[in-house]
Amino acid sequence: MAAAKFWTKKRIIILIAAILVVAAIVVTTVVLVLRDNEVPTAEESVARGSLSSSISSSGTVIETGVTEDIPFYAALNDITDADALEGYADNFSWTDYFVNAAVNDVPLYYEVVEVNGELAYRRTTMHTSSDEILTLFKVVPIYLDYDALRADYEAIYREAIANDALPSDTTLTDFILNIILTTGGYDGALPDDFRQYLIRGETETEITSAYPKALIEATASPEETGDIEYAVYNFNLYAGQYVGLDTNVFTVSVTQLYTSFTVTEYDVASIDLMLREAQAAEEETGVKQGVYAAVSINALGGRRVIAEILEILNGSYSSGVSYYSVRAKIVFGAATVLDLTVQENAESDIGRAYLAANPDAAEMVYLDYGYYDPALSAETVGGLGVDIYDILSREEVLSGYSVAVRVPQEVVYDSLIVSTQCVFYDGENRPYVIVRDGSRERRVYVRILLSTGTEAAVEAQEGYELNEGDRIIYRANDSLLSSILG
Repeated sequence: MAAAKFWTKKRIIILIAAILVVAAIVVTTVVLVLRDNEVPTAEESVARGSLSSSISSSGTVIETGVTEDIPFYAALNDITDADALEGYADNFSWTDYFVNAAVNDVPLYYEVVEVNGELAYRRTTMHTSSDEILTLFKVVPIYLDYDALRADYEAIYREAIANDALPSDTTLTDFILNIILTTGGYDGALPDDFRQYLIRGETETEITSAYPKALIEATASPEETGDIEYAVYNFNLYAGQYVGLDTNVFTVSVTQLYTSFTVTEYDVASIDLMLREAQAAEEETGVKQGVYAAVSINALGGRRVIAEILEILNGSYSSGVSYYSVRAKIVFGAATVLDLTVQENAESDIGRAYLAANPDAAEMVYLDYGYYDPALSAETVGGLGVDIYDILSREEVLSGYSVAVRVPQEVVYDSLIVSTQCVFYDGENRPYVIVRDGSRERRVYVRILLSTGTEAAVEAQEGYELNEGDRIIYRANDSLLSSILG
């Protein structure tokens, strides 16, 4: 009996030992197989930039406002009534204009003596109704010396009448006007011979931005409050140019594009909080505090502009969730040319960044949003995901286009950015990345500042170093290996 018990215990011990040996062999084999069949690694670079978490939605582009070609007459006389502007263009008569100048001693032309170089140099300039008043251009009147003109042409006129070359009821004024209109072309152009009869006045008249400001305020839609954005373009005047009352001197666009998008009650609470905080800060500091979103234009391949969130509209209830419409004003950057041969421009933040990528560049063109809100710096705009080098103009965006809207909730600026697939966790759930230096690899523990799910803004933990441009690796099943191998 004792011998049987002994052999039974011995068999159990042998069985357990065999199981342990088999288990050890299996584990060793798995580890060796994993090591021998390690998936090749891929490398990515550590970048530096801005990262934001956001609320995403979709909407459409809505258009309101008007665009007006401004004849010199309107700018000179501060005409802001849209019907009057259209009526003047339709009813203008160069013949009546010439006769009026001849008979009533009013200017026939105006000579441009000074032009705002910034406006003339740029295709489109963006302004707001609160901007300081600036000079657009200056003119002096040009009168017609009609007495000298009559004296020189009267003999020719009388000879033509005597020879029946002209009807007997033709006046001297009609005769002279016929010569001007026949030989001088169109739009009031004078023959060179007639320019000797022009007298330059001395009184200088200044046309300022007070006029387009008054125009856009007169035509603003009722819901517009505060600053109104407008564009000035087709500004093609030059010093020495003669302009008539009918000459279009520039175009003012007070057309405004908006977008309306829908969010759930959970997201609208965040937007409402941001709007309230911005309003409180603006009331306290007196400085504009906008809440901005990035708008991707689907029809233009996802090209982006900025939109300022204005208000939350009435909500609706569906399937147990409330949905709210959010209204935002689309803001276009002003295309700006920066001369990089000027040291001050080359040493600016935006100049240095551009020259780093384009060392031989003599100038750069970028979108400046600072005219609308000084807080919209290049860094802030970049944080919204809008490319300041993508010159997207107002004319390219049409009403009715569908858009994707992204409202940042939290933004981290000037941070190290890594792909989340390059972030691993140790046994204590501490995040780290693996930096490859040649044939060596080192583990760098990081602190995650913000994560979007695909990218993370990080900084190295104390005692570790991580820099922009470092090569970090992604190794499939690395977390599994870490848990097995410690």
